[in-house]
This record gives sequence, C-alpha cells and structure tokens, in this order.
Amino acid sequence: MANRRKKKLNKFSLIIGIVIVLAVAALLIFFKGFPKESGVAAVVNYEKITLSELDRQYTNLPEQYKSILSKNDLLEQLISEKLLLQEAVSEGLIATPNEINEQLNLSIEQNKMSLKEFEDALSKEGTSLADVKEFFRKKIVIGKLLEEKLAVNVSESEIRKFYDDNMNYFTAQSGEIRIYHILVKSEDIAKEIVDKLNKNADFCALANEYSDDSTGQNCGDLGFIGTGVTVIDFEKAAFALKEGQLSGVVKTEYGFHIIKRGADIIVYSEAKPKIEEQLVAQKQKIEFQKYLGILKAKSTIKIFLQSDNPMLSNSDKFAVCVGQKSALYGRNVYCPPCEEQLKVFGNSVQYINYVDCEPGDTVIDACKDAKIQSYPAWIVNGNQYNGVKSLDELAKITGCKLEK
Repeated sequence: MANRRKKKLNKFSLIIGIVIVLAVAALLIFFKGFPKESGVAAVVNYEKITLSELDRQYTNLPEQYKSILSKNDLLEQLISEKLLLQEAVSEGLIATPNEINEQLNLSIEQNKMSLKEFEDALSKEGTSLADVKEFFRKKIVIGKLLEEKLAVNVSESEIRKFYDDNMNYFTAQSGEIRIYHILVKSEDIAKEIVDKLNKNADFCALANEYSDDSTGQNCGDLGFIGTGVTVIDFEKAAFALKEGQLSGVVKTEYGFHIIKRGADIIVYSEAKPKIEEQLVAQKQKIEFQKYLGILKAKSTIKIFLQSDNPMLSNSDKFAVCVGQKSALYGRNVYCPPCEEQLKVFGNSVQYINYVDCEPGDTVIDACKDAKIQSYPAWIVNGNQYNGVKSLDELAKITGCKLEK
C-alpha cells in the first residue's frame, strides 16, 4: 500500500519540472589523461568546467542525492546546463535583475525567513546569496529557452482518457480516506485557525498561509491515506471524521494539526489541472531529450578522464579509446542492430561517442553531413564501417588495445 500511495502522490506533485535525464551523450570525446595543472573536468564548446567547480557542487549536494548521483553523473548534468545556457545566449535570452530578485524573494517567503535569516542559513550550508542569484539567473534563462523550444499541447480527450483509464488513482481504496491538514507549531495559532474555519474561512487559503508542512502550497492535501501511515494520534482523529468534516486541534510530535476529510472520489474537474500538468510534463520530457540530443550532436564536448583511475577497468579503457578515435551513428527507436552494437560494450557503453541520428521525425544534420548509409555505422578517420562490429573488429579498425 505504501508503495502504491507514494507513486500516486508523485504523479500529482504541483511542482513538475523538466529533469535532465542522463543518457549516452552524443559526440563526447573522452581522453585518458588531462593536464592536472589546469584542473579541467570538461570543455563544452571551448567553455571549461573546472574540477573545483565540480567538486564544490558535488560537496554541496544533500547526502540523499549523493547516494544516487555520482560525480560523473553531476558532470553530465553540468555539461547539459552549459549547452542550454550557451544556446540561450546565442538566442539573446537574459534574466533581468527584477526577474532574479522576484525568484529570490519568493524563495525567502516560502522558507518563511527574513533576508538575514536566509543569508545565515546559506552561510551554514557553505553558499552565499550571490550563488543563489546565479542559480536563479541560470534557471530563468534556461526556462525561457525551453519555453520556446518545448511548447507542447494536451487535448481535452487525452486528459479525459487518462482520468477514465486511471480511476484507481482518483478513488479511495478499501480502508483509505482522503485527508487535508494544516500544521503549525503553536497551539494558539492552531486555535485561531479553527476559529476562522468555524466562520467559513477557506481551508485551502489558510493552509497556504499558515501551514508549516510543504502540502500547504497544495491546500494541505495529503491524498488518500490508510491506517498505519501516519502517527497514531493523527490517524485516530482523521478516521473519526465524516466526509467534509473538520477536526479540532490535534497535537502530535510534529506540532498542532487541523484536519479535514475530503471526498472518496476526486472528480474530473478537480483532477483535470493536475492531469494536464502531468501529461504536459511527459511530452516536454520527450521533447527535451530530443532537443538536448540535437545540441550535443552539433557541439564539441571533451570530458577528461584520469588514466590512472583504479576504478577504470580494461573494458572501460578500451571503450574510452574507441570513443576518442571514432563515432557510432545509430537510431534509438526501431533499430535492433543498434541495440546489439551498444550491448557489446556492456557497462562501458557510457564512454562510446554515440550519435542518435533520428531523435525526432527527421535526420539530424550531423548524420546527413557524415553521409550515413545504414545503422549502425562507425566513422573512424573519415572512413565509414557499417553493421555491428565485434570488439576484436573495433580494435583492428581503431588501433585501440583490447586486453581480455
């Protein structure tokens, strides 16, 4: 039950963004060594990403992200960010001081802090107000670029179909109820909120204004919950309510709650905006992958690897060499031979200089310029080799040493 609920809540988060999904990067050239005195981690169209920048950003990551995101993963995200920022600059897109300050003030407001408290909190995390402003500048500029490039539409019929096909997401299952709550630290404030609600104040507005829980921005909606999900005092109060009924002040280890029971079925009119957000996000994610692939295919990107890295296996070293001396052209959709070729490298495939020639409905210019005849195709020293190649064949073609 817990897993099903977690999936459901994720589907309808109000904050839906485009996530940079790590993929096999096109036209990435890996080198066995790098000039240690320069401290360069990667070069993106002649713009450097330094090792100190990579180390600093990785160090500042929350621990829960470090468990799922390696430093190499973060580097790929920084490369994608560079590509997007460079493209935005080329199109004359900027973030004005007013736009940056608006984002900054919103962040301070959401954290319920004064400017001084916000700066002190940043200092404890090893960052500064200038760093945050630079973060917002990049966010705004990239947002403007993607708003132009990733415009998608979702039809009424698509939204309705999703709703009809997924009624289990919008209906309380056996033993579940839908709950809203407002959480505050002060009992006096909680009593004040109850008094306002008894005078017909809007629960959603009060949740947004007062709640210390992140759900306050979503009217305090906790979704459908079953027994054993919340602390016992909260559960007893929630399950004692009838549909539409409000509780009094409920004290738990987290603070003071005011609880409201919602309907067991989320009607279409209520679900529609969130479904639309979800479907738009899905389409944008697909378009984003295509767009990022196009940017990588037309760019020169160099990632520098240490040859003395003890984590680099013989198969990795061979793949690094092949990636440095060649390019593999293929198609991610409906190309079994392409999949077969990539599988030859196993986990070392990440080091292959791979170009998806058809991320959309048309062949990209890089593949047209290379005059690719069929997929997969290897380009080595200006020569084209078609078909799936074994590691031994690639060693002969590229001159890379294959140690078994």
